[in-house]
Amino acid sequence: MTANRQPHFFAITILVALLAALGANSPGFAFPFMHESASATVESGQLEGSLEDGLQVFKGIPYAQPPVGPLRWRAPRTADPWKGVFDATSFGPACPQAANKDVSDSMMSEDCLTLNIWSPAKNALERLPVMVWIHGGDFDSGSSMMGIYDGSALAKKGVIIVTINYRLGYFGFFGHPKLTEEAQDEDAPTANFGILDQIAALKWVKRNIAAFGGDAANVTLFGESAGGVCVQALMTSPLAKDLFQKAIVQSGGGRWMAPSLTSGSGRWLSAHDFGLKAAQALRIQAEDPLEELRNRTWQSIRNGLEKVPELKNQSPFIDGQVLLDQMGPIFERGEEAHVPLIVGSNSYEGIYLRGAFEVRTKTVLAAVSPILPALTELYPTQALMNDDRLADYIWGDANFVEPSRMIARFASRTGQPVYHYSFDFLPPLFRIFISGAPHGLDVVYLFGTFRHVLPFPVIQSMNPVNRKTSEIMEAGWTNFAKTGDPAVPGLVPWPKFAEGNEQTLVFSNEGQTVERDFLRERLDVFHGTIW
Repeated sequence: MTANRQPHFFAITILVALLAALGANSPGFAFPFMHESASATVESGQLEGSLEDGLQVFKGIPYAQPPVGPLRWRAPRTADPWKGVFDATSFGPACPQAANKDVSDSMMSEDCLTLNIWSPAKNALERLPVMVWIHGGDFDSGSSMMGIYDGSALAKKGVIIVTINYRLGYFGFFGHPKLTEEAQDEDAPTANFGILDQIAALKWVKRNIAAFGGDAANVTLFGESAGGVCVQALMTSPLAKDLFQKAIVQSGGGRWMAPSLTSGSGRWLSAHDFGLKAAQALRIQAEDPLEELRNRTWQSIRNGLEKVPELKNQSPFIDGQVLLDQMGPIFERGEEAHVPLIVGSNSYEGIYLRGAFEVRTKTVLAAVSPILPALTELYPTQALMNDDRLADYIWGDANFVEPSRMIARFASRTGQPVYHYSFDFLPPLFRIFISGAPHGLDVVYLFGTFRHVLPFPVIQSMNPVNRKTSEIMEAGWTNFAKTGDPAVPGLVPWPKFAEGNEQTLVFSNEGQTVERDFLRERLDVFHGTIW
C-alpha cells in the first residue's frame, strides 16, 4: 500500500533510474499474423486490437458501464453493447486521482472501467492460462495504462495477461449513511466500489476470455501493494467465489485492520464518518446529499476533499457483503478461497515508503525501545545506516515481511500448495548505500518493463544479471499460472511452505536460494503486532 504521493512508484522510479547505469532487460483469431490488426468478438460486440511483436493486444475494453451520474457510488453494471467495431488499440482513461507524474488530469475520466489483454494465442481454441493483474497505489492512485504494467513479456511465456482499472480514492472507497440506505433498498453492496469493480472485471473475464484463446477455468489473480491487499480481500470475499483458481500476493501485508461502515480503525475513518465529513467539506447542506454529490464534477469533489487532512486516506471497509471480517482472522480460520498461493515481500519494504506514510522515526523506535539494542543486531549494516534507515527496516518488517509469512502459514493449513518468497535482488552498486530491495522494485523485474521507464536498449543490455533475475521471475510466475507450481527447470527447486517446514525462496544477487525459517528470530519480534 502506498500513500497518495505514490511512494511505491517513486521508489520504482528512483531505482530504475540508477538501474539504467547497470543495465536491464527490455523485454477468435483467424491467421492473425497475416494482418496488421487483431479482432475478437465479446458479449458487447466486436473489437479491433493490434498485433505487437507476435501478440494480439486489446486495450481499453469496457467491462462495465461508466460509473457516472446516478451510477457514481453504485456497484458496477454490465457494459452496454456497442454498434460497429470498437477500437481497442489505445488504453482507456485512468480513474480520477490526484495528478502525478504518471497520470495527468487530461488522462483521467470517471469513464475508466476498462481492461487490457495481451494474448499469444494463435486461435480461440487454445485455452491458455489467464493472469489478471491488480495494480497498487494505496487505493487512490495508479492505472493499468502505466508502462511498468505492460503485459508483453509475461504473455510471451505462454499466458494471457489482463490488466484492469478500478475506481480509486474518493470514488472507489467511499461511504455515507444515505448510500448505505440506498444500497439496502436495492439489495446491493456499498462503500467498496473499487473491489466491486475488480469482481466485475473477473466476471467479464470468465464470460469472455475464451474469445482471446484463454481458459476461463484457469485464472490466476495477482497484484502488488494495495493490489496485493485486494488479492487477499478477493480471496476472503464471498462475492468473488470461483472467479479465480490461483493467487499471487506481492507485498500485500496481512495484519492491516480495515475500518467498517460505522467504526473507524487507526488512521481510517468509518465509511459513514468519511461521507459525512466529505459532504460537510464540500458545503453540501441537504439532509440527503446524494443527488448533489452525484451532480458535482469529479474534479470539484477531488479538489475539495484533498485539502482536508482527515480525508486524505482511503481504505476498503468491512461492509458485510464484500468484506465480512478482517482478512487476517479469515485466513487464520481457513475461510479464504482454498487455492494455490504465492505470497511474499521485498527485503527493505520500509525505505521510501515509511516516510511517504509520514511515520516518524522516533515513533517506530519508541515502539520497540525495550528490545532495540538486540533488535538492531539482527539487521544488516549499510553505508548510510542510521536511526532513519533502521526505522525503515523495522516498520517494513512489521507491516509487510512478517505479515506475508503469517498469510503463508495460515494458507498452508488448508492443504493447498503455498510458496513463500523474499525479493532481495539489488544491483551491486546499490548495496553500498542500501542493503535490500525497496517496496515496488519487484514489479519492474516481474513485468520486464525497464524499457518503458528508461528506453535506452544499449544501456539496458550492459548487465545480464538484471535480465536474468527478471526472466526467472517471469518464468516462475507464469509456470505457477500454468500448473500451480512455480518451479523453473534447471534452477533451485522452490519447495512448498508449511508450518514446521517453513522454506522461503530468496531472489538475491547470488541467485536463488532456499532458506529454512527465513529471518525467524527477527520476524518473531513482530508476530501478532498491528501497526
